Amino acid sequence: MKKSLTILLFALVAGVSSCDYISDPYENTGPDNNGSLCPDKTFPTNSKTHRVVLIEDYTGHKCTACPQAAITAEKLKETFKDSLVVVAVHSGFFADTKDSKYPEEFRTDAGNTYSTKFGFGSWPNGLVNRIDYPKNQHIKSFGSWGAEVNKLLRTAQEADLQIISDYSTSDSNACISVQTKFLSVSVPAANYKMCLLLVQDSIVAPQLDGGVYKPDYLHRHMLKDNINGTWGEPVLSGTVILEPIVKKYRYKVKSNYSGIACKPKNCYLVAFLYEETSLRILQAAEVKLMK
Repeated sequence: MKKSLTILLFALVAGVSSCDYISDPYENTGPDNNGSLCPDKTFPTNSKTHRVVLIEDYTGHKCTACPQAAITAEKLKETFKDSLVVVAVHSGFFADTKDSKYPEEFRTDAGNTYSTKFGFGSWPNGLVNRIDYPKNQHIKSFGSWGAEVNKLLRTAQEADLQIISDYSTSDSNACISVQTKFLSVSVPAANYKMCLLLVQDSIVAPQLDGGVYKPDYLHRHMLKDNINGTWGEPVLSGTVILEPIVKKYRYKVKSNYSGIACKPKNCYLVAFLYEETSLRILQAAEVKLMK
């Protein structure tokens, strides 16, 4: 009898360990591991019927040409609308705070890690869905961003990504639900991860622009925090499934990040789904932190 029970237990454990995804997609994940404190949400069916591309604009407040890249990104947002998400990543020499005229610390640990990982040595440049990595062709000049986005938008959508945010002004906590849904079993089997970011818009601070010091420059789409870690969290390993995969977070929004005041009304949540080995982004999404 004991031998039979042992065999049965082994079979059950083996069955669980062989799964490529979590059968109950609502996980207690997040910085405080308390996503379970947030209510479940109902997501609409495939809210975006098109691919959404992510541009990462690597920049710095002492980079005199970087405002031109920011202007390019804004024009592309006007053109591609909700098919494009922009995140400004302050990193490198041009983002340091050694000059008393530029005291604001806009760099983040994750942004510094990305800058090193992707080999940034000159600014302004950026990444478009992190394509062409690691072929040494992944760093794109801002003049090429439009053509790269247009090319990607002509390819079939592979996954749907949605974010729902409930922000409480009383305690600065946000309940965030992110749903990933692959749209075709033809998407290659691989390890896929989802990264969730806090981005703040419209920060007024000094910037060198065309050789001119501008004390009241408007910084846009600035990366402030990586909510679920620098490289995000796994959502699926192995063969693609078509069932939705949901992760929940309860995130405390700080009053300031590195001494820069955080204004929740100007904040956005950005999520992107990517393949772990190539780092290629399949889909991005963006919503306002608070309604």
